[in-house]
Amino acid sequence: MGSYGLESKDGKDIVIVMLVFGWIAIASTVLRVLSRRMRDVSLAAEDYMMMFATCMVVASTIVVIMTVTKGGVGLHALKPVAWADIEFVLKMIIVCQCLYGVGLAIVKTAMMTLYYKLFGTKKSMRIAIYTTGAIVWAWALSIVLESFLLCHPIPYNWNPTIPGGGCGNRNAAFVVAGVLNMVTDFMVMALPIPYIIKLQLPVGRKVGLIVAFSLGLFVSAISMVRVVSLMRINFADVTYTLPIPLMWSIVEEQLAIVAANVPLLRPVFSAITPSRWLGSSDRGTGPSYDFGLRKGSSKNYPLTRMDQGINKIEVTSHQSKGSRHVTTPRWSDDGVDGRSDTGLTSNGAPPDGIHMWQEFRVDETSSK
Repeated sequence: MGSYGLESKDGKDIVIVMLVFGWIAIASTVLRVLSRRMRDVSLAAEDYMMMFATCMVVASTIVVIMTVTKGGVGLHALKPVAWADIEFVLKMIIVCQCLYGVGLAIVKTAMMTLYYKLFGTKKSMRIAIYTTGAIVWAWALSIVLESFLLCHPIPYNWNPTIPGGGCGNRNAAFVVAGVLNMVTDFMVMALPIPYIIKLQLPVGRKVGLIVAFSLGLFVSAISMVRVVSLMRINFADVTYTLPIPLMWSIVEEQLAIVAANVPLLRPVFSAITPSRWLGSSDRGTGPSYDFGLRKGSSKNYPLTRMDQGINKIEVTSHQSKGSRHVTTPRWSDDGVDGRSDTGLTSNGAPPDGIHMWQEFRVDETSSK
């Protein structure tokens, strides 16, 4: 490998951009874990998936930086970049493709796992999640296979001097894979929307939730830009035409992690911003379910203690007056001040288990 440093302006620029967005992605994952701790909730499978995906993005970023500093990306091929360094860059492209496909598939799987916990009581949602998950992982597998099998024999991917070897249209393959990625983005983002619409919430809160779960639209826009840039790769001068496609590939992964983490950061935002900014109301502390048992008329239930003679305990249960059924449960996911409740229909369940309470007043009188 050579030693080109950051002498290429294009190479230097993409390194700066990737490092900035990389730190943002890492910070969002750290805040996700902190948010769980603030709510005193154990880390779940989707949290570990996001941590693993973040590690994969960090690895991808390091690989691309190496192609700049050791492979001469941003400089013209052969002059000044030596042939051995071009081979190194072509090998690293395969590594980046594999990390790209698997990393994005893990991020999307983490999101679908969360959706399953929130809305998985509905059979239609479970079927949609399983179907979408199968398509996402089929796409990821196709990316890995395409990376190795697009050229034959396999070493021809990085050594086009091998006699009798050949490659398919790599630019077209990259574009098709990018378009299919956008399709899976829209499929994953569309999963929770019908169920969010059914939540018993003010319209503004529904819109806010939909926006929070649809931040991937911005990532899809980045994916479109990436697809256009892939069409401009010239494998006759690969090191000079690679910087922008590589940058957008890494930035798309980094922003996908941020978009998947943001919907779960409300406890952190609640801790650092005035409550009125989040439009919350004071409803106690901690994740909770409010079944409407806190106000209204009371019913008295006389109990007799069997161990102390004639002691009587009066238990007062507060229940809603004139209510035929239990009212709609509510989910509070703030964890810090617990001042925001989200109503759930029968379609959903809270992401961290069911938390129920019923207030009782116990009056004890003793007869001697």
